[in-house]
Amino acid sequence: MKKYNWVGNKIDPQDMSKLHQISKERKTPITHLVRDAVREYLVKGEKL
Repeated sequence: MKKYNWVGNKIDPQDMSKLHQISKERKTPITHLVRDAVREYLVKGEKL
């Protein structure tokens, strides 16, 4: 499996703060939230 660079440094501070808050509320790691968001984005893209 190919390794890719982490894109977290492209997330602006305001969005990162929101992700951090959601992560605390849901007790879910930020990496899982990002993974789920990317998957949802890709599924929506396939339907276009």
